[in-house]
Amino acid sequence: MRTVVIKVQHRRPLLSAGLLGVVLALGFGLMGEAADHRDGPIFPNTALNGRADLNDIYIFRSPAELVQPPTGFGNTVIAATMSPFPGVLTPTSFDPRVTLDINVVNVTGHLTPDMTFRFTFAPPTAAGNTFNQVVTLRLIQGNTTTTIAQYIYVGTQTIPPAAFSNNITFPGDAIATGKFIAGNFDDPFFFDSQGFTDFIKTAADPAHPFPRPAPKNPAKPLPTDAKNIFRNANTLAVLIEVPTTKLTTSSPPLLGVWMTSTLNGTQMDRMGRPAINTALIPPVPRNDLSRGERRTAFNQGSPATDVANFRADMQHVLMNLGNSQARATVLTDSALGATIVGPSTGLLPDILTVDLTKLYADASNGYLNGRRFRDDTVNISFQVVLNAPTFSENVPEDNGAIITDGQQGSLVRFPYLGRPNNPPSGPNP
Repeated sequence: MRTVVIKVQHRRPLLSAGLLGVVLALGFGLMGEAADHRDGPIFPNTALNGRADLNDIYIFRSPAELVQPPTGFGNTVIAATMSPFPGVLTPTSFDPRVTLDINVVNVTGHLTPDMTFRFTFAPPTAAGNTFNQVVTLRLIQGNTTTTIAQYIYVGTQTIPPAAFSNNITFPGDAIATGKFIAGNFDDPFFFDSQGFTDFIKTAADPAHPFPRPAPKNPAKPLPTDAKNIFRNANTLAVLIEVPTTKLTTSSPPLLGVWMTSTLNGTQMDRMGRPAINTALIPPVPRNDLSRGERRTAFNQGSPATDVANFRADMQHVLMNLGNSQARATVLTDSALGATIVGPSTGLLPDILTVDLTKLYADASNGYLNGRRFRDDTVNISFQVVLNAPTFSENVPEDNGAIITDGQQGSLVRFPYLGRPNNPPSGPNP
């Protein structure tokens, strides 16, 4: 992490209302390295300890469903990415010491999981010029834990596979009704990390404006142009596609999800919505230690205690970004409307919520309703936080047909995440 050198006058907004461009620059600079990749001092060096680092979580209706089925709400896809830049900064196999949990809330009124999908990773074994790694998926409901699938991740596996049969069998079922895959994929996230990193070193230095300008030639951006740090970079991921009725039988089908990673039994990271810990948990700016260093505590926390433990912290940051106390309260408490969490939901607790009545390609769908691989979560997040509906970081979604969701000329093919880049890129400044 780099240190912010912006001088803050506490309890006052950082900038006057007339300096919107600078406010936007500050707000984006505070994103950290990425939405959740390498967030906080618990992950000081990706190459040394980044394998438990969570990147992003996604949930959406299956892209294969172009119209609503006669009954029910089809299939739901949940994906979790982790271990940034495999093949460059981290290995291309999962760390056997790490356990990954995807937690699901399907009943209003509480913030503890109604079910957890737990992924564990056996040590990889050599197999010719590659490796095999067994990944086990268990379903936890109350005091009952059931193994519902195993998948053998082959280091050179083909994505998308030519065919993929159902391999998840839920408790009480005679046949498999869901799909589960794990492995190395293209990282779909896109963000100009270097722009905010350079800017935040010297705050409002005219030599480092932010957002950086859009390149005139995207194929050959200038060193001072905005560019996607994740272009041609890979990520490890697990992905499941299951009947929505296996997640909830309610109508409308409202869910909340978040993920956690543990290393040798100690929680290292968690994530619901993108950029919460990186951008909205102190210190923001990084040299404003008036509320201490809170990011590791957040990584090791739980949505059930977010409001009690981090609401005042987040409101402090939101006010540093130029929001009034009243608007900061709205953002933390009620800005996002009705969700599974309750009648009024804001940026806390940190749970990614979704209404699964919406088809994948619906014009009204996408983040903040769940999250799809192509959603521009960076722009959307800061448009909301800064009340700046035209904000853009000048890095467009660039996945093209590599994501197999039926968009941008692609076919609809499970697992929808793109094939890994070969060779992969490291951080693209």
